Amino acid sequence: MAESVAEQILQNVRGVVNRITEAGGCQQNLTCVRATHGDLENDKAIANGVSFLYMGLSERNEELSSEGHPPRTAWDMDIALVTFIIPGRDETLALDTLLNRAWADIEAKLLEDGTRGGLALYTVPGGAVPFDQGEGLTGITPVFTITFRTRDGDPYTPAG
Repeated sequence: MAESVAEQILQNVRGVVNRITEAGGCQQNLTCVRATHGDLENDKAIANGVSFLYMGLSERNEELSSEGHPPRTAWDMDIALVTFIIPGRDETLALDTLLNRAWADIEAKLLEDGTRGGLALYTVPGGAVPFDQGEGLTGITPVFTITFRTRDGDPYTPAG
């Protein structure tokens, strides 16, 4: 069985973030991973340029849902990309500069195709929150809302 539309969208986001590379014209190389149980407690999973993708709240969007033929249900799905930017000892750029570059690269790449390959209506950036977990674990968490529709009662079928 195919994955749900929500899961396909998350897979699309992961693929897009994995294309953020210096060779591709971006400011740094990022690697997007889907967190498994315990990843954030595992020091081996946390590294410079690693971005953990999390699905947040998903709410029904009544305004974009319709009772037509076929009936469609619209959803607003929030995602967060917890992105670790851990400067080396010889780094000369300010941490804020590195965080802003990561945020800008993620936003620019995700908005190149806000429809997530035709699965979504649009992708809306929602800002970013820098973080410092101590012991040099710093980064930024850009958030986005992705609006998509499925056939009513069928989360596996997109309904544009």
